[in-house]
Amino acid sequence: MRKIEGFYGITVKILAIFTALIHLYAAGFGVFPLRVMRSMHLMLLLPICFIIFPANKKSPKKNPTLFDLLLAVTSIIVALYVMINYKYLQIRWLLSSPVLPIEIILGSINILLLLEATRRVVTPILTILSSVCLLYLFVGPILPGMFYHSGFSFARIVELMYLDSDNGIYGLFTGISATYVIIFVIFGSFLRESKADGMFNDLALAFAGGTVGGPAKVAVVSSGLFGMISGMGTANVYATGSFTIPLMKKMGYRPQFASAVEAVASTGGQLMPPILGMSAFVMSEIIGIPYIIIAKTAVIIGVLYFLSIGLMVHWEAVKEGLKGLPKKNLPNKNQVIKKFYMFLPILVIVYFLIKGYSPLMAGEAGIISTILVSFFRKDTFLGLKKILNALERGAKNTIMIAVSSACAGIIVSVIINSGLGLSFGSIFLEIGRGMLLPQLFFTMVLCIILGFSLPAVAAYIISATLAAPILIHLGIPLLTSHIFCFYFAIIGEITPPVAVVAYAAANISGSDPVKTGFEAAKLATSAFILPFAFVYDSALLVQGNFLEIFISTISAIVAIYIIVSGVQGYFIKRVGVMNRIVLIIYALLLLFLQGRFKVILLGLALVIIIIYYFIIRSKNKKIFI
Repeated sequence: MRKIEGFYGITVKILAIFTALIHLYAAGFGVFPLRVMRSMHLMLLLPICFIIFPANKKSPKKNPTLFDLLLAVTSIIVALYVMINYKYLQIRWLLSSPVLPIEIILGSINILLLLEATRRVVTPILTILSSVCLLYLFVGPILPGMFYHSGFSFARIVELMYLDSDNGIYGLFTGISATYVIIFVIFGSFLRESKADGMFNDLALAFAGGTVGGPAKVAVVSSGLFGMISGMGTANVYATGSFTIPLMKKMGYRPQFASAVEAVASTGGQLMPPILGMSAFVMSEIIGIPYIIIAKTAVIIGVLYFLSIGLMVHWEAVKEGLKGLPKKNLPNKNQVIKKFYMFLPILVIVYFLIKGYSPLMAGEAGIISTILVSFFRKDTFLGLKKILNALERGAKNTIMIAVSSACAGIIVSVIINSGLGLSFGSIFLEIGRGMLLPQLFFTMVLCIILGFSLPAVAAYIISATLAAPILIHLGIPLLTSHIFCFYFAIIGEITPPVAVVAYAAANISGSDPVKTGFEAAKLATSAFILPFAFVYDSALLVQGNFLEIFISTISAIVAIYIIVSGVQGYFIKRVGVMNRIVLIIYALLLLFLQGRFKVILLGLALVIIIIYYFIIRSKNKKIFI
């Protein structure tokens, strides 16, 4: 991102602030038709994108080029046509009404502009994938087998991408970015300006910093708390990792382990209620289930995810003999408790969601409460300058999600209109032979590949289009199928060989990116198992009666403890290879068996752990501090 100065810097700042304000206004009063809101969203963000993101490494770092300005102006024109003619576009028949020459010209330019913006701000991989999909609409008639379709003319392809309000550039996914996503990104920016992220660090330091492996546990807690709000793994790494990674290295952690802890915790924030990642808003719109239901469903698996990371960190610290931070370096707990009022905006959002208000209203209430709460202390006070900075940052931080969502709209449009989704589903079912476990495995692989290639939002959208219908066909409930895809699309961000979030953390610590990626995957071992567990045991998604949910939750906690012990080779004390294998197998049985078998295994595990715990504790108390 360029550091724009002078006239262009002021222009971008004004445009970004106006963008944030107009979206906040629309969220509060809902005055714009959907097509107008979506086109205005890209009309305001794409010019900023072309000005602040250079075309390549050789481009000027402080000012845009003439070509950048040309792209910025053109991106306004192509979106403006959709805004001005929205009434006409609403009544025309898709794939039946004639496509006007001006629409073909502007639509073609709009597609090229979006692909270029995607290349600059997201990843060239998504640009290539979108381009291949567009090419597929041309060459489908000459392709064999499952890839064959009857074909589309150039005009109809442009129409699908430019004039369709369901898919394409101005379809559903751009609509979600223009409403839910930008509001919560702005909310996160306000929290940062009010120094709430510092509060998360202080809280983690005060209550976990002095324990065994304290610095790493601080990273888990603070990154998880901030990640719930930021909704973006990479952004969270840079926000909290600049503090936690040097702290871990200073206390003796290997650089690659410190980076991996930060990466895994930052990614997990997108899986943790109440806000979850931005993909959860997309899920709510796709499947028509209220966001608060999705958030409630994710509570147990979110807690289990962070429990597994915390245990991994603890046993690593025990094995390496790493202690906590000195008491003199820790914040005073009483002082930290006095700042708990800074969590009020998050509680306000939860309250609004529980009461049935829309996420838009909840997000706006969160922003207003953040401003009000900031008045309590001088160092957190949000004056006019900080408010404007928050608005500016919120708009800029939305660019990547807006561009990737629009580009995902192109891919989904191709999948739906060409019939590729049905063909792909048939092949997947054939490969899996209709059996659930192989099908889940293939779906996991697909979601992870998309996840480490694309932003989480785009990865979920594509995997939900291709894979979720297959799981539903096999009898898995709608919500469970989509959460499975959602989960692995996010986990893909820390999965080698790409592991984009781990690479960002490695950049801070100076560690080897590849080794950091594999270290992160090891720390997230339980995360690769949990989605399979909740497919077989819906109680982990808070579905069923209280007793079922209670037994499944306790069983999962014990299973996670045993899995982590097996992976780390430390079950209260060091254990050998064969014992590690036995531990992991036992934990998997505890997770996946149902009924009385689960209860028996759970009871036996608890008895063994309690007995073993007291025997070892009497010999080595320090490992339980």
